Amino acid sequence: MDAIISYLSEIQKTIEGLPVENIEKIINLLHEARLNSQHVFIMGNGGSASTASHFVCDLGKNTRVAGCPDFRVFGLTDNMAVFSAFANDEGFENVFAQQLVSVLQPEDVVIAISTSGNSPNVVKAVEAANEIGARTVGFTGLKGGKLSEIAQFNVHVPNMRVDQVEDIHLVLAHMMSRILADLAKPSILAPQSLRPFAPVKRNGSYHDVEDQDGAGMPVNQGTNGSIEQLLQLINYMNGDKQAAFGSTEILERVLLLTMVSIGASGGSLATLDEQGKVVNSAVAYAGQVQPASKTQLGEYIEHGLAGWVAENRKAALVANTEEDSRWLQRLQLGNSTDRRSVLCAPLMIGDQVIGVVTLSRPETNPFKVEDLLMLTAITTTITHPLNTYALKV
Repeated sequence: MDAIISYLSEIQKTIEGLPVENIEKIINLLHEARLNSQHVFIMGNGGSASTASHFVCDLGKNTRVAGCPDFRVFGLTDNMAVFSAFANDEGFENVFAQQLVSVLQPEDVVIAISTSGNSPNVVKAVEAANEIGARTVGFTGLKGGKLSEIAQFNVHVPNMRVDQVEDIHLVLAHMMSRILADLAKPSILAPQSLRPFAPVKRNGSYHDVEDQDGAGMPVNQGTNGSIEQLLQLINYMNGDKQAAFGSTEILERVLLLTMVSIGASGGSLATLDEQGKVVNSAVAYAGQVQPASKTQLGEYIEHGLAGWVAENRKAALVANTEEDSRWLQRLQLGNSTDRRSVLCAPLMIGDQVIGVVTLSRPETNPFKVEDLLMLTAITTTITHPLNTYALKV
């Protein structure tokens, strides 16, 4: 009994000494990698190899949320034919580095797990990843070793027992996977204690509920208020499936509320048929709704960034339209010399893309990963009633 209590007590004490700020940075790094479709590679030896495989499984499967990009995650310990070939022909110290150099791209993420931090094959792989321009993460223990010095982000487990360090590395993998899954859920959009709002339908159209003076409540009540209005508008229309995307007025209101919620200066929202053709649309510039050209939007869907998003069924973040190949290879709406930062996300029912929403603002104020996460959560919320309805019928 004393041995059990002692072991658990040591684990608890070690957990209390973990670098929480570093863990948060790594979670944010993985967020960014997922939303930008970058690859994540994980490796380790012995028990750490098992943890690496477990982490790959959890990131790849347990973090999936409809409307949010899936992780592109790979384990470097799991293909025994490749692993043993490199070990046999090029030495055990090269088993990870040689796998990486042929596929790794700048900004990809490499996670190395080593209790000692001195495993030669792990150290060599991280050094190679740093040279390529990847973001490198270390999970270390004991005294930290070389890995804690060369990894750009490191979580050091302050414990000199290998078994307990391995225990906590797995706890970290589970915790990170759980948080990454939770952060992608639409529930993050549900602010509390905001000014009440409910749309009313008059003469076949939706309007803000009137206050005591008879004046309609303005659309823009700040970011949180706009999110609340958007959620309540969607909830109000839940009983009318055609209303959700059946009228230009509804699309315009959803687009404007989404723009205000995220802080965009322009945007478009187009609904698509099964062939990917534009059915209905709304366009806004400088915060004002503008007449939409179906032909122009159709070309954008077919050839522009929205087309890439619809084709790949995942959201995209373009920090600067002059520097992103997905944008440069495609047509643009508006002035082609107007450099912008752009967010784009699909609206989906199951596997079918039923629409695409695009937001923009000047590249001098680029969107961040948090903005893209917010947009994907909003699109998931928008389509949730329709997904539920589709499942029932």
